[in-house]
Amino acid sequence: MKKLIIVESPAKIKTISKFLDKDFVIMATMGHIKDLPSKKIGVSMDKKGITIDYVTLEGKEQTIANICKQASTCDTIYIAPDPDREGEILGGISRKRSLK
Repeated sequence: MKKLIIVESPAKIKTISKFLDKDFVIMATMGHIKDLPSKKIGVSMDKKGITIDYVTLEGKEQTIANICKQASTCDTIYIAPDPDREGEILGGISRKRSLK
């Protein structure tokens, strides 16, 4: 059973891999890969909930493609965000999606 862990920094790969077996693949986004659009708010709310309109940051297309390719071969995917404001938001979004 192959598992993917996605982290923000490549330095974390070496540290985390010390604690895991060979079933885990760890990949880094090398910083943020998406953001809110610069020319509109990008967040809306209706009776169904909150919708966030993310845009891919310039130059991150290949990183996303590589992660998606690896993810397609894995049984489980974990998002391991940094313990900061953005990381807390990502954690909340991924928890909500996993419950659907």
